[in-house]
Amino acid sequence: MMFCVIKKIIICFLVCVGLNSCNDKVINEDRLNIGKYKTEYVIYWSPYSNDLYTIYSDDSIYTCSFQGTNFILEKNNKEEILSTTAPIKIIKCELIQ
Repeated sequence: MMFCVIKKIIICFLVCVGLNSCNDKVINEDRLNIGKYKTEYVIYWSPYSNDLYTIYSDDSIYTCSFQGTNFILEKNNKEEILSTTAPIKIIKCELIQ
């Protein structure tokens, strides 16, 4: 009896996490084409995805993680550019001449 309750809780948790991961793909569109820094990064939506994304910002970009959510943030700015539960890897950040 206890095993069935635990099994249902685990299945519910996995479904909720899966649905949340799909909804996290929203990117703040107005941040994509402005700024003096060009950053290329990869978001691993699945083990087989390695799509390269580019974003432009006024300052350099860094990543951080808090309570299972990964963030892309602009240095010296409190506004997040992107957040997701998927892993993020910055490939290159360069100053545009």
